[in-house]
Amino acid sequence: MPGTERRRRVLDACRGALPFRPHLDYRPTGRDRLYTEFAFAAGNGLNEVSPFRISPWAADLEDDVKNLNNNGRNYLVTAWYRHTFRISTENTIAATIGIIDSTDYLDNNVFANDEYTQFLNEAFVNSPQISLPSYAPGAAVQWDVDRWSLRAVYMNVGKEEDVTSGDSYNYIGFEAGYSLQTSLGNGNYRLFFTGTSRDFPDPAGSRAERRTVAGISFDQELADGLGAFLRVISQNDKPAVSYDALYLGGLDIRGSRWGRKHDNIGLGIGYLQGGNLDIDSTHIAETYYRFAINEHFALTADLQYMRDNLRIGQGPESFIVGLRTDVHLSLIH
Repeated sequence: MPGTERRRRVLDACRGALPFRPHLDYRPTGRDRLYTEFAFAAGNGLNEVSPFRISPWAADLEDDVKNLNNNGRNYLVTAWYRHTFRISTENTIAATIGIIDSTDYLDNNVFANDEYTQFLNEAFVNSPQISLPSYAPGAAVQWDVDRWSLRAVYMNVGKEEDVTSGDSYNYIGFEAGYSLQTSLGNGNYRLFFTGTSRDFPDPAGSRAERRTVAGISFDQELADGLGAFLRVISQNDKPAVSYDALYLGGLDIRGSRWGRKHDNIGLGIGYLQGGNLDIDSTHIAETYYRFAINEHFALTADLQYMRDNLRIGQGPESFIVGLRTDVHLSLIH
């Protein structure tokens, strides 16, 4: 069958990509901070040929860093100023304004949040399928009181392909978190909610709807060198959405258990429930080993499994093998 042959050819592809993200972090006082980050990339890796709705690598690659949010800006991803008000030793409020990234404040996770040092697959990082925009003008407030934390984010995001009208849409997000210290170790428990203006089409394309998302993101140490994480996220399906629920979990195993304290193994499994478009469900599993050569340089071997189940017809299914190198250098201390 022609369709089957095409799917095999795509899944047998091999691609590479090189992202480069220099940044400037200037702290003139203990309460003020200026931060600017650029993103450059050569190549799109398997993302440009993958038949899956979820990207095998969540990194911002060549096509991702050009014309960011359709606003004509290339490569400058964040540029913001933050001032921290210290009410007491354990009570601070930080206000940020500029070009920001909502994932810096929402849906954080100690064990599954960094596509450059942890899981590659975007489902285990911060999936764009659940409306967490990046690199747009906005403001954020962070309030930390003892073990409690509150986050609030507002952004005005450039027009996306599926936005019905106007040049942008408004986005808000809130998160409440609690850090718990037990005999097992430290744990972080977060509940977040996000919403947009009424600028996204329904499945029929006849009227505009809001996107709203609610989710939890937990990470908990279970023993020395062993941790677990859990994400459960739900979004409304009045607008057209590929997924209306995500269920993700996994383990982090530190190399201290075998005498290499800077190494770690990640194990993750996920189920994504299809929304109101063509996908019925997606199954994802990933495991990686990150081998730290020194404090600046590490190699990661990665294995993923993905399967898209379509409502009509057969969806793609494949194992994906990856090798990642990450280099972190600081020119000024």
